[in-house]
Amino acid sequence: MIYSDTIITKKGRELIAKLQVSGATTRFNSLVLGAGTDKLTEESIQLTDQRQEFEIDSAKQSPEAPDKIELTASPNNIGLESGYTIREMGIYAQDPDEGSILYAVINTEDNASTYDQFPAYSGEEDFTEIIFRMEMLVASTKNVEFKLSPENLRRQVMENTES
Repeated sequence: MIYSDTIITKKGRELIAKLQVSGATTRFNSLVLGAGTDKLTEESIQLTDQRQEFEIDSAKQSPEAPDKIELTASPNNIGLESGYTIREMGIYAQDPDEGSILYAVINTEDNASTYDQFPAYSGEEDFTEIIFRMEMLVASTKNVEFKLSPENLRRQVMENTES
């Protein structure tokens, strides 16, 4: 799949400004995937056709750029009753005043040959997983926390001990 640029939403920019002024922290909560065909913009507050939501698996600060964080998520089709074409993505972050907000959006390019398909899940032989690694620009990494589930934390520990 080919993606267009990541767009920080208006709510995302407001959150960055709020964190810079207050020194509070935030966390990136989840990656959402959708099948909407309308282009997401900086004014978007949700995907146009959200289908699934996944926790962020890992987050690493870029050693070369202290204002960049690499987020990893592993969407899969377990429990998916109806397959779909991934055409839009979003990253949710925690705003200290508003709760979970759509921080950034990512559109796919308008070329049908580049879309990832998520098939319906009907058993182990149909398991599909996509690993997404995204660089996110943040004002300062000292204002960012990450919410990782115990399952994802175990996966990270296992990956680190296997290397």
